[in-house]
Parts: sequence; C-alpha cells; structure tokens
Amino acid sequence: MAIIAKNDNFTIETKGCSYKFSIVNGIPVHHYYGDKIPTNETPDYFMPETARSFAPASTRYGKRFAMNSLMLESSPFDSGDWHFPSVKMTDNEGRYIYYFVYDSYEIVKGRVNIPNLPTGRAAKDTETLIIKLINKENNVGLNLYYAVYADTDVIVSHVSIVNNGDKPVYIKKAYSAMTDMFSEKKNVLTLQGKVTREKARKLHELPYG
Repeated sequence: MAIIAKNDNFTIETKGCSYKFSIVNGIPVHHYYGDKIPTNETPDYFMPETARSFAPASTRYGKRFAMNSLMLESSPFDSGDWHFPSVKMTDNEGRYIYYFVYDSYEIVKGRVNIPNLPTGRAAKDTETLIIKLINKENNVGLNLYYAVYADTDVIVSHVSIVNNGDKPVYIKKAYSAMTDMFSEKKNVLTLQGKVTREKARKLHELPYG
C-alpha cells in the first residue's frame, strides 16, 4: 500500500522514499521527505508543542502551538513571518480568508483529473490521497492532492479550492504544491527544454528561504 493513514498520521511510501505528515491541532504539519524510513518512525526534530520565544503561539490552534516554527503542508495567509502564503484569497468585502483546518481525508485509486488542464496518466499502482481542509467562517474548502506512483518514486501534488458558501471569493494566489523541509543541503532537478530539445536535465542547489 502506497498510502497509509492512521490516527491523523499520513505516510506516503514509494520504492525508495518516504513522505510523512500529520494533523496537529487541525493543521497539516510536514514531518519528512527523503530516503525510505520505517513506516512508524518520526524524525526526532519534530516537536510541535515546544514553546519558542521567537515564535509566538496562538491559542486559536491550541496551547503553545506556534505555526511560525513548524514545517507546513499548506501555508495560508497569516501563518507566520517565516512562511510565504501558498494560498491567498479574500471574501466579497475584501477581507482575507485564512485559518484552514482539517476536515477529512480520502484515498482513491488512480489519478484525480484536473479540469481543463493536462493530467498524467495513472499507473496500475497509482493512488491519490486527498486532504480536505475548510475555512468554516466562509465555508470555503481547500483540498490537497498527493498522487503516488509507488514504483517510480514520483509524488504529484496539486490543490483545489471549493467555494461552498453563497457569496463569491477572490483568489489572489494559489500554489499547486508546497513543501517545507528541515534545514539541510538539498538539490532540485529540473527538466528544461523545448521542441526537439526536451528533458534537458539541470541540477540546482536549493537555497534557504
């Protein structure tokens, strides 16, 4: 099984890597992405309840809970000084919509097609994890999708925004994916190209910030 969900903990496993996150006080918090590790193992640097003088805590998410010092799966507006918002939207009166909290999850076989956009074909073993977040004040949903190609070490992410309210909302920015990582040296491989010159491999060192 490529996707394991248990007690608000989520593990995505491929042939050679692991991707882990959990729901902490309603917020999807990133744990790990790298070489494959045991399913029940969590890195020892994950300390969500540790109070830090440089990261004020908000009682909205629970006692001593500071989003500023955590790695997040999605970074809504006003989630701390150190996070660029991955989603920014306003209501019909111009007020920012933030505080998306966990509602439910779903695991489906194959890929979930993106309307009006190209979508990679599913392999026989492809599964998709859908994390459903909600802003209750405006009844707006934010869904995080993780399509897993277990035999090829590929995880494809995208998001969708669903307005279940009776008033319009305005999307200022929406990233298709976000990955906070612990501070260590990493590289990013991009496949650049154009017609007849596809898949030019280029390795970039990932900077801080």
